[in-house]
Amino acid sequence: MGAYYFYQRTWHKEQWVNKEVLVEDDCFVRKFLSSSHPIELNVDAYHVTPGYVMVDHSAPLYSSVDKKKLSLDYLIRGCTLLLVQLPITTTHLFKQKYHSYRQMLAGLPMDYMISPVVAPRLLTPAMVRFFGMQKAPFILVELHTEKDMKNVAWEWLAQAQSYTRIPIAPLIKVKGEDSQKLYDAWKKTVEHCDMITLKDPITEHPLTSNNLRRTGIYPYKGDLMPGGQADYNLHLHDGCTVIDDPAEIRYHGSVPDVTIMNGEVVQANQEIINDKMIGKHKKVSIPMHFA
Repeated sequence: MGAYYFYQRTWHKEQWVNKEVLVEDDCFVRKFLSSSHPIELNVDAYHVTPGYVMVDHSAPLYSSVDKKKLSLDYLIRGCTLLLVQLPITTTHLFKQKYHSYRQMLAGLPMDYMISPVVAPRLLTPAMVRFFGMQKAPFILVELHTEKDMKNVAWEWLAQAQSYTRIPIAPLIKVKGEDSQKLYDAWKKTVEHCDMITLKDPITEHPLTSNNLRRTGIYPYKGDLMPGGQADYNLHLHDGCTVIDDPAEIRYHGSVPDVTIMNGEVVQANQEIINDKMIGKHKKVSIPMHFA
């Protein structure tokens, strides 16, 4: 679409604001190059949210026989960066498994990162250092009960974080009150061991601004910031704020009317415009730099 700009009601820094957005060469920019000939884009009928960064929580790609089709389902929901879970079930050959899975995901129609999922008793300092060096967004530990957190050398794992500062976050497998109790127990463990973690729980919602900042994904994805990829969603409105919080969109089953990725329209009215798109494996920038 070249260089263009618009001024509209936009979700930015956890609130709705009237914001001017400039796009050039597939990225958000602070100002246009002098040689540019930008056009004004009319988006008066829409409210704007950033392209969502989501974990494949509700429908994991790992167990899917058609990973491309499933990733397109996430794209239709407004996700432009998918954090794909990789179950690590043994302390052996986890490096090979990571590299093999990364090759398997090549050709997905959207950008992606790989987030290892490990049982606490299997997580080792060597894994923490390795996945940190691979610039993974975070390591997820599966928690079913508080017993899962016992007899784990959390202090050693926290020490292993010191070089890359990769967060370790819980993937809680229970719901309701039990979920909150388990999350509270996790926070006590984190505080006691001075461990780097995410500020908010991982759910089927898009990652929160807090989590995007702590991982190092922000500002390149998940926000409309100069220097970031030009990914955003357009939601038709009736003159009122479409939602109080865009994280609720995913929960209530609503989807954007238009999704733009890298400055180009990729879905409109829940139909993929170009199914030949190829995304890239992305790495985080500097974890905790903007936290």
